[in-house]
Amino acid sequence: MKLWIAMLFAIGLLIPAGITAEEKSASHKSRHAAVLSALQSEPNIASVYARGACCPSCAIGIRIKISKLDFVDRKRFSRGVRLDSKHELVHVAIQPDHSADVSLIGQAIVDAGYDPVSAHTLIEGKLVTTSLKKR
Repeated sequence: MKLWIAMLFAIGLLIPAGITAEEKSASHKSRHAAVLSALQSEPNIASVYARGACCPSCAIGIRIKISKLDFVDRKRFSRGVRLDSKHELVHVAIQPDHSADVSLIGQAIVDAGYDPVSAHTLIEGKLVTTSLKKR
């Protein structure tokens, strides 16, 4: 019984009453700025907006799935993956002389239980965004 009370108390601290999921989620503008900042500051990465990936423990399952992909540079970040939980962004380090297969990254995120919305890469200095929503 004490365990249940402690769990409910912890949940109450994490999710204050009256705040909806939309209010906790970063705005499109702030997420876009975070994507650009990450892509411009780190060479050879892809960033994916993964709806629902909003806490450090989310990174565990995502990291397990993505780090198995052949083109991921597991020597960077944490086994090739860094989660920006504030913006629900998954940054994936790509090996030199390889390119990111954003559809495989998206499928790995689905396999981890999250909803990949869009992938972002820089190609010749220009932001390229690919929708990952299932039609």
